[in-house]
Amino acid sequence: MMLDKQLGDFHVNDTYSFTKLFIDEDFREFSSLSGDRNPLHHDYEYASQTVYEKPIVPLHLVASPLSAIAGMIFPGVRSLYLSHQLKALNPVPYNLELTYSAKIVAIDQSNQILTIRTIIFNDRLVFVEAEQKVQVRQGQESATCSNDLLDSFGSFIKPEKTVLVTGAAGALGSCIVRDLSRKGYKLVLQVRKKTYEFNDFINNLGSDVDVIECDLNNLTKELISAEFERLECSPTYVVHCASSPLGSEAADLLHVNYLSMRYITETLLPTWFSQQFGRLVFISSSALHYHPEGWDDYCAAKAAGVNYCSGIKHRYQSVGISTNVVAPGLMDTSFSEKLNMDRSRSMLPEQVAEEVVSILEEDTGFYAWVEETETRRGNYGFISNANTQMQWDSQSAAFLSDSIHGQSETESKDFYIDIDNRLRSLIGSQLKLDEGINWLDAGVATTPKWDSLNHMLLLVEIERCFQVSISSTEMDRTSTYPKLLDLIKEKLKQ
Repeated sequence: MMLDKQLGDFHVNDTYSFTKLFIDEDFREFSSLSGDRNPLHHDYEYASQTVYEKPIVPLHLVASPLSAIAGMIFPGVRSLYLSHQLKALNPVPYNLELTYSAKIVAIDQSNQILTIRTIIFNDRLVFVEAEQKVQVRQGQESATCSNDLLDSFGSFIKPEKTVLVTGAAGALGSCIVRDLSRKGYKLVLQVRKKTYEFNDFINNLGSDVDVIECDLNNLTKELISAEFERLECSPTYVVHCASSPLGSEAADLLHVNYLSMRYITETLLPTWFSQQFGRLVFISSSALHYHPEGWDDYCAAKAAGVNYCSGIKHRYQSVGISTNVVAPGLMDTSFSEKLNMDRSRSMLPEQVAEEVVSILEEDTGFYAWVEETETRRGNYGFISNANTQMQWDSQSAAFLSDSIHGQSETESKDFYIDIDNRLRSLIGSQLKLDEGINWLDAGVATTPKWDSLNHMLLLVEIERCFQVSISSTEMDRTSTYPKLLDLIKEKLKQ
């Protein structure tokens, strides 16, 4: 097999994965080469007196396969290893099978440099995060390697376009399923019980569908793992629509809205780590902003789900795993029919489904509060009392807020899209970035040419072009493109 690959043979998001296990003999060879004889790495009696209790593998021994990633995979024979950064998150014990996932996160066309992010993990525990910069050398030389050697090393991974939708038989869930089916996603649908109506529904979809029939009130990690194994699938996306009815016991509401989502996500994390991509979308409720009387248990369960999504985002967004929350207002469904509320301004579930599907297609931010005339985006709790006149009580619901600066919803969306496009164009021009940048991962020290010096020059130009002022206390909100975009939007909204 020819490994004489050029820069054009690689693409952002190319991913390769393999496993490695370190034993005592590996340290003896490493010690001979490196001179490292620290007893914490080999002396069991010494290590037993430390907090680790057992010897731990030296960080640079754990990182040694990074050389194989550069020299055999990205790019292979034309590799010129330039630099790497290591972040040790947890100590690595001996005799534990580790998975290495290497992913191209940026390509510097002008300098022929690949930026590779590698995570080293076991099950749901990440031990090391690394970033490498490797140049693809030019020249006429070529080299060969047998298929057997490369195949025994590991395998390339491409995330499947598979979505698990919980509560798929509900009004909102079925709308989301229809929209996803039209876009060609493979679907895994969870329902409490299959009915004739539901069977007719999936038969009419005309797409690849698997069904998990189970009660989320009784879901365990073992049960969901067995279901994925039975279906021989591992969804890349999860849309958690399911919820117990409003008047349910607090334990049931919490189990369906939080625990079942947690069990599903934790089961999928090893696969998501391997491919360095996965997305969880949780359907919350705008009731969290209104605090309607008698809804305490329901709101508490939804808040638990939001908090869990926030935690997953905080811990794993650096390795390509994202979470989103959609908090819809009152929808015209059988759920709302049972409430003594003014339904004249209620939304159709199709409107909310459109928002959910758009998030799967392109991440629009962590939190989306969706009402009939406006969608607000940001972080949970980002709305205080700014022009918010939405009020709920146990008898009625009224939506009284105006659109931003008097704009219609369509005009507001166009306004924000224009800011996004202008900011991308400005950054790309200022830093002379190549096309194909992954803007969700773009930022200081992760994107070629976007270093600390250029970042300061960039901010000066942004302030001039957008007529805004960025204070020193806001600098931490400019380190990545998504954060910078949110900051500019907020300033222009004021």
